[in-house]
Amino acid sequence: MNYGINRLRFPAPLRIGKRVRLRLSVRSVKPVSDGQEVSLRLSFEVEGGKKPVCVAEPVYRYLDRYLG
Repeated sequence: MNYGINRLRFPAPLRIGKRVRLRLSVRSVKPVSDGQEVSLRLSFEVEGGKKPVCVAEPVYRYLDRYLG
């Protein structure tokens, strides 16, 4: 389940008609009382841009009772 977002930034504008690419990396995985908590880093980049248009750090919880 989506547990929240640690950070969310918009360092550059996204112009209409530009191509966008998402880079995703896993920042951390840690056990919690009822499952696992996973923190990711998402970076949305524009083709030819110097800065990403959006950088986010969402947090998800994977609960044992739903993983089987």
